[in-house]
Amino acid sequence: MADIVISRLELYPNAEEATGYVVGFSVASGNAKSFYIDTVVDIKDEDDNIVVSSEDEAVEDAYEALKAEIETKITELEAKSNLLGTVFIPPSS
Repeated sequence: MADIVISRLELYPNAEEATGYVVGFSVASGNAKSFYIDTVVDIKDEDDNIVVSSEDEAVEDAYEALKAEIETKITELEAKSNLLGTVFIPPSS
């Protein structure tokens, strides 16, 4: 099972002219491999109706938008050898 941590949550492009939230997740797979992924969630739709009214909604919408990509990447990482990323100490001769 992977750990998914909210590692970025900011108004985008800035607080004064926000059109959305940028939401980023740091994801750690079960074999100690990890990656970062993010997306921008619009606050309003094309008719200028507010569709995201809280940070919680922004995070939920971001996860739904990225869910398939996150699951694919987790599967790829968990298929890799546990030796990847470890320090190799050559045997003494």
